[in-house]
Amino acid sequence: MSVTVVNEWWFRKDANIEEAKEAALELVEYFNQHDPSVQLSLWIEDREDPLHHFHITVLDDRESLMRLRESDGIRRFIEKFWPHIIRDETYKSPSCDVWLCKVNNLQEV
Repeated sequence: MSVTVVNEWWFRKDANIEEAKEAALELVEYFNQHDPSVQLSLWIEDREDPLHHFHITVLDDRESLMRLRESDGIRRFIEKFWPHIIRDETYKSPSCDVWLCKVNNLQEV
């Protein structure tokens, strides 16, 4: 069964958001080159609060998630990205089960 991870965080007010987004792009490139178990990597910015963001990742199974968490790609991402975000009680990263998924024409961004 696939596993979905929904990350929610806020950037610090003094963060270099473009640098953080570059780290996210590098992570997605890592997924594409090294980890076919990643089915979806969706990065979302709140329209009303540009410091509020989400990342939704869908992987083949729990084993894929556990392997990815130990990967060089995640290690490099954390080193570059985490200094820009607030890591307190507002940061969330639950693993979830999807109970409904229907898409017709999801476009690559």
